[in-house]
Amino acid sequence: MKELKAVEFDPVKCRKELDELGSLLNEKPVLKERDDILPFFKDRVHLSAFVSVLFPVSTPNRYAHEFDLFGDYRCDLVAGSVDDNVFCLIEFEDGKADSIFHAAGRTVPEWASRFEHGYSQVVDWLSKLDGTSDGDMEQKFGTTTPRFHGLLVIGHGVNMEPRERRRFEFRRNKVVVNSIHINVLTFQELHDALDRKLKPIA
Repeated sequence: MKELKAVEFDPVKCRKELDELGSLLNEKPVLKERDDILPFFKDRVHLSAFVSVLFPVSTPNRYAHEFDLFGDYRCDLVAGSVDDNVFCLIEFEDGKADSIFHAAGRTVPEWASRFEHGYSQVVDWLSKLDGTSDGDMEQKFGTTTPRFHGLLVIGHGVNMEPRERRRFEFRRNKVVVNSIHINVLTFQELHDALDRKLKPIA
């Protein structure tokens, strides 16, 4: 059973790793989850942990890749802080032009299957954790009262028609599951958001 790993966050190392993400985005217009994304983050501990600062985490100190949720599900990445009792559950999907919307011969594009799959994964994780005993939570997360945030990272950039942009913004800003927002970012948005957070310190 995989456990959360402790990390002593180093902003200088994180800056190097974040710049490498920027280079990857510039070099590859199409990112595949298994071939590109998962191996990239597994090799970058500080960047992986730093994703959690997009939520109420002061200093990230825990992370794990392919983290098992009590035998039923597996998160691509969990990052957070045992001191803040906050953890982010992260699902990565492909970074492609049609990862979020798919034309499918219709006037109004449909939500892509990759998006629906990734979104549903995060919903299932939150459902699984709801009502989990204090003892199991403490064993898994080091605290009996962890707070969770869900994050789906999908698509390469943010180029969308205005109608689809509005649909995208509505879904990620207005839809709440069990009082928890499921946050959605493209890989470029993830890079830019982390860059803004990191600039004051590295």
